[in-house]
Amino acid sequence: MLVGGALGLLAAYFGGPIHSVIDVLANTMLAIPSLLFLLALSIALRPSIPMLIVILGVITVPAFMRITYANALAEMNKDYIVAAELMGASAPHTIFREILPNAVMPVLSYAILVVPSMIVVEGSLSFLGYGVPAPRPSWGSMIAAGRARLTTNPAEALIPCAAMFATVFALNSVGDAVRERYGSREGTS
Repeated sequence: MLVGGALGLLAAYFGGPIHSVIDVLANTMLAIPSLLFLLALSIALRPSIPMLIVILGVITVPAFMRITYANALAEMNKDYIVAAELMGASAPHTIFREILPNAVMPVLSYAILVVPSMIVVEGSLSFLGYGVPAPRPSWGSMIAAGRARLTTNPAEALIPCAAMFATVFALNSVGDAVRERYGSREGTS
C-alpha cells in the first residue's frame, strides 16, 4: 500500500514522463497472472514468512498505485490545490498535506478488502506446499493435511476450511462497510 500509494501520488502530481514510467511498470506487473507469479517465486525461492510478505506485497503494488493515482488526479484541479500552489507551497507540502489526506480513504478501504484475498492466496500456496513452511501453522497446509482423510475424519479438513471462510467473510464484510462509508465521497458536502 505504501509503495503503490507513493508511486500513484508521484504519477498524479508530476504526470508526464514520471507517470508514463510508473504506468508501464504497473502494466507489466498486471500482465503476469498473480497466482502464477507467486507460485514461480515460491518455487524459485526458499519459502519463508518474510519472502511471502514481500511477494504478496509486490503483487498488490499496481492496484494501490492505480487507485491512489485516480483519487489524487481527481483532487489535482480542485480549488484548494490550485490555491496552495499559487501561495507557493512546495511539491512535498502539496502532495502530503493537501492531496494525500483527501485521497487516502478510498485507498484504505481497498486495503481492507485486499487482506481477505491475501489470506486466500497464502492458503492456496500453503495448500500446494509452497507457502508458510512447516511447522508453522497455515490454514492451507491444514486443509492439505486433512484432505487425505476426508472419508475417515472430515473435520480435520473442514474445520480449517470453516475458519478460513469465516475470517475471509468477516473481513470482506468489514471492508464493504468501510468502502460504503468512506470509499466514495463524490456528491457529499
